[in-house]
Formats: sequence, structure tokens, C-alpha cells
Amino acid sequence: MRGGELAQLRSLLAVVEKRSFGRAAAAVGLSAPALSQSVRALEERLGVQLFRRTTRSVTPTDAGLRLAERVGPLLAEVVAAEKEAAGEAGSVRGVVRLNVPRVAAIRWLAPWIGRFAREYPDAVLDVTVDDALRDIVAGRFDVGIRLGEHLAPGMVAIPLQGKLTLAAVGSPAYFAEHGEPQVPADLAQHRCIGFRLPTHGNLVRWQFERRGRTVEVATTSAVVVDDTELAIRAAAAGAGIAYMPRDEVIADLEAGRLRSVLEPWCRTLPGMHLYYARHRHASPALRAFLAMVRADLKGRRRAP
Repeated sequence: MRGGELAQLRSLLAVVEKRSFGRAAAAVGLSAPALSQSVRALEERLGVQLFRRTTRSVTPTDAGLRLAERVGPLLAEVVAAEKEAAGEAGSVRGVVRLNVPRVAAIRWLAPWIGRFAREYPDAVLDVTVDDALRDIVAGRFDVGIRLGEHLAPGMVAIPLQGKLTLAAVGSPAYFAEHGEPQVPADLAQHRCIGFRLPTHGNLVRWQFERRGRTVEVATTSAVVVDDTELAIRAAAAGAGIAYMPRDEVIADLEAGRLRSVLEPWCRTLPGMHLYYARHRHASPALRAFLAMVRADLKGRRRAP
């Protein structure tokens, strides 16, 4: 049904209800001549008289009444559907699927979850905590969080932090017994805590850098883990030396549970980024989540 035909039917119903072109015109927001012309166009299109007109009254014919009785419920459904669609357009609904490593889930995502739930009660955050660096597009995720060096090409990335410095750490008791390495090559004589990548099962390579020179060290793993917190606890317990983001061990360093070595050699990497594929028609829930993240990060930068 074309828009003009729908308007003609609405004019019909208004005149049947009000029994006056003037009152009907006011009800539908038209001038009396425009509404009268709309009704005449409907009569001409159907080839039937719908109203008997006098100088004092307008009375629907039997054909006009029957048409109004049939069309009335249908137009009511149309109006209800329009209101429902308008309501959905103005609210935030849908599911945002996220794939994030455990460290990022606790540090970055957890504070956002409560805020998003409060502000958008009709939307859902579906979070998968995963250290496997999966392809979020292939996995049908909307958003991921990764270190900058692990981002897939072509993604839209939002930096969550500045550059990330790594730290080689061990317990004071371990260094008291085994001594401290002075250069990366000395790690060959130490017990190290290896980190296994869930993606393909390989151990993370230990790379160091100084004055533009990069050195990759072959380490002997006394312990192999696939969880950052477990690696920290193992190092604090004296199992060996761990190599990980300094931000993750800052509390243990300040408390004296761990000690940092090889600091001039420890690499600096791009920090954590929230990223997503560029969507031409992103869902309202995804747009709301991304806007919330950007506003939060902007507020943090402004905070003293």
C-alpha cells in the first residue's frame, strides 16, 4: 500500500468517527479542504460513494461503514507497529559478544559491566574469557581486547593504556640462592617460568631489547603455565624467573614479594587495545557499549 492510499484510509476513518470534515481534519492534522480532497480521491479510486454530504452533515454510506469496519482494525495494527518500532529505535537492545583475556576481563571489562547493565537494562553483554587470541570475526564476536602487537589487520582499535613495559621477576629468596642475571644470556643458567599460549600451545619467546638491539633468549622452563596469575604466584614462591607485563606484578614488587632484574633490557610493547571490525550497521547495543568505553577512557584521561 502506497503512502497516499494509507492517508486516504485514515481520512475515511476520521470522518466516520467525527461525522464532520472540519473536526476530522483537526484530528488528523490536515486542513478541511485537504481532507475532503483525500476522501474524494479514495471514492474515485474505489468507484463508490463513501459519504452523503449536505451543507449541515456528513453521513457514511453503507459502503463507507463497511470499509471503515474492515480497515479500522488493520490501521490500528499499523499504528501500534509504528509506535513499537519507534520505541525500539529509541532504546538500546541486543547482545554484544566479547572475547577478552583474563587479565583484561578483570582490569578493564569488569568495571564496565555494572555500568552498562544499569544504563542499558534491555541489552546483554555476553563475555567469553579466553587467552587464546582467537579471531573475533571468525568466532562471531563483536569486540575483543588484546595487546597492540596481537591485533588483526584492518580492525578499529581503541587504546586502553599507554605502552606496556615487561619485567623479569623472581623472589628475593630465589635470587639469594641463584644470584641475579646481569644480561639476558645469563638466563640460560636460571630456572624460568614458561608461559604456554593457548592458541597453538607454543611457549612465549623471551625477547629483550637495548639500544635498538633485540635479543631472543632460549630459556629452560622449570614450570610451564598458561595463566598469568599462576605465573606470578609461582615466581613469588621461588620457582624461578617470570617475564610478564610490569603492571601485573607492580603490587608484588612494591610489597617485596618479587624483585625485578634486567630492567635496562626489558622490552616495551603497545598496551592493551579494545578492537572490533568496522560495521556499517552496528547494533544499538554495540554502539552504546563503544560510546560508553570511549566516554570512560576520556574521563580517565581528564582525571587529575
